[in-house]
Amino acid sequence: MKQRWIADLTFYIAAPLVVGLVLFAFWLTVMSSYENYRLGSLADQVIRIVELSRELRISKEDTPQRAQDTFIDRIRRYGQDNVVMLPADGIGQSASRGMENPWGDPIRIVFYPSYHALRIESPLSASICRRLISLYKKDVSDLGVQRVDVRSSGGVVLWRKIYEARDGGQAVIPEAAIYSGCGISGDVVVSLTFSL
Repeated sequence: MKQRWIADLTFYIAAPLVVGLVLFAFWLTVMSSYENYRLGSLADQVIRIVELSRELRISKEDTPQRAQDTFIDRIRRYGQDNVVMLPADGIGQSASRGMENPWGDPIRIVFYPSYHALRIESPLSASICRRLISLYKKDVSDLGVQRVDVRSSGGVVLWRKIYEARDGGQAVIPEAAIYSGCGISGDVVVSLTFSL
């Protein structure tokens, strides 16, 4: 009789524990899939920003503000409703308009018409930073990536250069540079500069 009572008690303790572990594993799987979806959405968003910017055919005589206004009008015409006002960042960037990334953080879009370039900045976690740059690392020349920089999001002004395009130089971002630039943990601001 005592053994049956112990077996019943063991079942009532073990069963909820096993069910809890299964639910936790399911939750981890769902969250991982959702994070992968948001990373893919961000990568698509960056490529779409670059495509739309190149379609504008911005000339070297345009001002950065006029180029950005034209771009914002263009994305609104395409039905993008995630245009937001961005405050001045305290390190030389004045207040401007940008977009939201899939995490709800701002994407700052800065045009440099005289250099025929576009800079896209967004705050991300270190792990998402590594994964995003790794998506682009083999196709940097095909995508027109001129430079990749990262800085910590804690207000530190110093940018760490991960990649810079050079004539006849490397056309791949080294994995070691990605890890040293993005770090292992914490939040960073990623800057991707593309040629127009």
